[in-house]
Amino acid sequence: MKILIITPELPWPAETGGKASQFSTLKALASDHEFRIVVTHRNPLLHSLAYELEDALPHVKVMRYPLNGAAPSQLRTIQSWMHWGKKLLQIVSGARQENDKGSQQHEKGPDRPYYPFVPLSITSLQLIESQLGWAEVI
Repeated sequence: MKILIITPELPWPAETGGKASQFSTLKALASDHEFRIVVTHRNPLLHSLAYELEDALPHVKVMRYPLNGAAPSQLRTIQSWMHWGKKLLQIVSGARQENDKGSQQHEKGPDRPYYPFVPLSITSLQLIESQLGWAEVI
């Protein structure tokens, strides 16, 4: 079976915890399955670690980001901080204006619920999309 794995971290080096268990699972399924891995969190060591993993497990292929260009995750982090900084300023300035007027207002929650997930970069989505025709299970 052809299985596409989308994960924020490469299961290599398999030293501890989740990486070790993912590596063991991939190794145990070697005889019946092929795997392709899309790593959604950009890591400068991804290329070298991916080669090591592919050497250890020949039935696993890691889909890589292009080597050139700026890291989308770094840009996304900066944009996220700027977004939350603007939101914080809006909240603080809004609270100050309300306090100046002397009115009491209930604390307003965020415009949308908090999700512990980071949006995927365009590059990650393109890597995933390029594998959809190959994969039988995602």
